[in-house]
Amino acid sequence: MAAGRLPPHPDDCREDLRQLAERRDELLREQQAWPIDLGDAAARAKAAGLSITEIAAVAGVTRQTVYTAMTAREVGHPCPEKRG
Repeated sequence: MAAGRLPPHPDDCREDLRQLAERRDELLREQQAWPIDLGDAAARAKAAGLSITEIAAVAGVTRQTVYTAMTAREVGHPCPEKRG
């Protein structure tokens, strides 16, 4: 340890870990909502006249991802292949 530096306080470490856990939970919620959000946005874009190819390019995903998200939106499940 460098001269004059105190070790971190345990409460500070606990708070850092709590914040990381909260961030992880938030990211997981966003990750779970993302396919549904993409399906909604893709459906609006398709209704506005955009092609699936353009939707995929603008969203930075494959066309298959767009089709999967739109299908998931229609059936109300983020992973249609896991229904049943």
